[in-house]
Amino acid sequence: MGNLDLSSEEMQRYIEAQKKKLEEALARMTPEERAEAENNFAVLRQADEARLRKTLDDAWSIMEMNTAQEHHQSAAPGSYVPEAMLKGMENPICFCPNCGAKADGGKFCEFCGSPLKTQ
Repeated sequence: MGNLDLSSEEMQRYIEAQKKKLEEALARMTPEERAEAENNFAVLRQADEARLRKTLDDAWSIMEMNTAQEHHQSAAPGSYVPEAMLKGMENPICFCPNCGAKADGGKFCEFCGSPLKTQ
């Protein structure tokens, strides 16, 4: 199954073949083996859901931080800030105190000419 360019019909046949294999394997299991397999599946599913929840929480925190930066606010206390993002910032982000435009550095705003200050 190395080729991912399958037609809808080929994919459906593949899924049906896998279902059949699974049903055959389940039929050969003893009740104890099946109970153990179901328990293992439940444990793995809970771990997978926890990882997904953490990923979504991290993504939400990053989105909140980015939104705060766009509105010239500091990130909410306790927000997740990726280490790579902090290390990648050689110069702190500057905003013009007069017009609020982002500035890449220098002493004056490229947009309005006012002196810059780092926030």
